[in-house]
Amino acid sequence: ATAARAHDLPRRAFEDLLDGMESDAREVWQHPTISEVETYCWRAAGTVGLLLLAILDVRGENAQRLAETLGLAVQLTNILRDRDEDVANGRIYIPVGVDASDSGADLTARAYEVYKSSDALIAELDRAAARPIRFIHAVYRRLLNRLDRPNGVRPRADLKLLLSASAETFWKTR
Repeated sequence: ATAARAHDLPRRAFEDLLDGMESDAREVWQHPTISEVETYCWRAAGTVGLLLLAILDVRGENAQRLAETLGLAVQLTNILRDRDEDVANGRIYIPVGVDASDSGADLTARAYEVYKSSDALIAELDRAAARPIRFIHAVYRRLLNRLDRPNGVRPRADLKLLLSASAETFWKTR
C-alpha cells in the first residue's frame, strides 16, 4: 500500500489485474472471441505495464496506449509460447475465427503488427523511462521471432529461451 501511494499507482490497474487472475483461475478458456482475448491480454499484461509506467513516472494518454499496445503484444506472445501446454490443460486461447489451421499464424501476425505499433509510442518516452520498456519489447519480440520459425520452440518449460534472449538483449541495450 505504501508503494502504491508513493508512486500514485492506478487502482483500476490493480482491480483489472485481479479480475484477470480470478477469471483465468475460474474459467475454462475454449476458443474465446478476439475481444475476450484482448480483454484477457489487458488484464494479464497491460495492467502490469501501466503499473510499471506509473513507477517510471510516465502517465497520461501515451502511458495508457503503450500499456495496452505492448501488453497485448507480450500476452499474445505468451499465448503462442504456451499454446501446447494450455491445450494439454484444456485451455485454448486462440480466438474463434482466427487461424483456422490452429497453427497460430494469424495471432503471430497480429502480435508483429502490435509490436510495430508500439515502437512509435516507446520513441516518445524519455531515455530513462524508455530503457526498461525497450528491454521488455526486445525480449518478447525476439521470443516471438523464435516461436515463428519453422518448428519454433513453444514449451513453457523452455524458459532458457527467454532467459537467453533476455541476457543477450540486456547486453545489447546497455
